[in-house]
Amino acid sequence: MVFSAACRRGEGVMVMVLKNEEMKNLLPMAEEVDAIEQAFRELGEGKAMIAPRARLRTPWKEEGGQYYFNNIMGLVPGMKSMALRIDSSFSKEVQVAGSKRRVYPGDFIGLVLLFDMDTCEILAMMDDHYISAMRVGATSAVASKYLARKDAKVMALLGSGEQAKTQVTAHLAVRPLSKIKVYSPTKENRERFATEVSAETGVEIIPVSSAEEAIRGSDIVTAATNTVDPVIQGKWVDAGMHLNSIVGGDGFLPRKELDDDAVIKSNLIVVGSKQQIFLDKQAEF
Repeated sequence: MVFSAACRRGEGVMVMVLKNEEMKNLLPMAEEVDAIEQAFRELGEGKAMIAPRARLRTPWKEEGGQYYFNNIMGLVPGMKSMALRIDSSFSKEVQVAGSKRRVYPGDFIGLVLLFDMDTCEILAMMDDHYISAMRVGATSAVASKYLARKDAKVMALLGSGEQAKTQVTAHLAVRPLSKIKVYSPTKENRERFATEVSAETGVEIIPVSSAEEAIRGSDIVTAATNTVDPVIQGKWVDAGMHLNSIVGGDGFLPRKELDDDAVIKSNLIVVGSKQQIFLDKQAEF
């Protein structure tokens, strides 16, 4: 859909509006990974800018329920682009197979506004669900591209949702993986994921019955879960493994995918934003 809007100069500008379904397959994952890598490179060079995430959280509706509002913004001069993302959501804590999970009944509502830095005009308004999963997957893939061993061939994947799928497609864009072992607490979910994503990507994906079984013998370990409690235990981690985690807790909602032993064992820890870690009071660090 395209609408006409007035920019600050009083002229008309066409704004593209993209829904989640319309964005699928528009951007190859390899290009998404390249874009994320460029953004982090420019951030490291002091050219790109990000503001700390502004988050509002409050207990809501029921025991363990939480209303959450999230505001993220950043700009990348090399792409002549600035983006603002906002999310409104409700989540609650549940028990799945004896472990705590943070779920989003009804999902969440979010938008990304994209601006042209040359003209100051808004270019697009986008649903953020689909593009967010791509961004997270691409971020992990950039990390694995540079930090995992050059001969890494086997990946352990913890999780079987939308975030887990983009972890697979993004990693395949940067590494010639020969096998992926996937674990999710619900047997039907991990088996479905293995069948569907293997058919889509052509890589061998094996459902396994525990996180330990997935991690043991893997070169890359990627967690893409809704867990509250750690799913990667340091006692399962061997020297030379590369670990990815997409969950970052904070002082209001403590969550983590790695236990303390796994963090302590790591000889290098790389994060998206040191400033955000301190602002969020992330328990791992």
